[in-house]
Amino acid sequence: MSEKTKNLPQSQKSVLELGPVGIFLVILYAGRLFGLDESADRFFWATCAMLPLAMASLAYIWWKESETPWLLLVSTLLLVGFGSLTIATGGDAVWLKIKLTAVSLIYASALGITWLVGFPILKKLFGNNLVASDKQWLRAAMLMALGSLISAALNEALWIALSPDAWAFAGKVGLAVLNMAFTMYALFPIISDNAKNTND
Repeated sequence: MSEKTKNLPQSQKSVLELGPVGIFLVILYAGRLFGLDESADRFFWATCAMLPLAMASLAYIWWKESETPWLLLVSTLLLVGFGSLTIATGGDAVWLKIKLTAVSLIYASALGITWLVGFPILKKLFGNNLVASDKQWLRAAMLMALGSLISAALNEALWIALSPDAWAFAGKVGLAVLNMAFTMYALFPIISDNAKNTND
């Protein structure tokens, strides 16, 4: 029996993490082709499909990497909670909107508190793959906390300004891209230093 791979390739991990959201959006926007004209009906069935896929992705990544993927775990637990409320209320999108804000605020709070007390939590999350000083990890945490706060504020603005269908794309895809951009910006000095050390 072969040994478990310690770390999944990032491309495969991204597909596993984002795949359920992709299926959600496909069902949401293609639902009209199958007679789901009401927005609530499409949110209902899209959420029904997304939840088991998200849980399966979490379980696979957890098993494959043999360690707890804390960020994905928190996000998936909140998704299951708010997604279940969406299903229970017949597809009311408000619960998924709240979930997106809640996740952003939880991440911002966790990163902000650890930055304030000087605990480099990102070192615990990324330290197996990247080497950096505590000062660098704390700077990255501060920037990522700021990005999460901006995402929460933007989600609230999009929620008010857009229809549920338009919000689904802008919120789930647009804010995911924004968070990824903030994460890459925050970690870029660390990634750059590691690349230089590898080449030397």
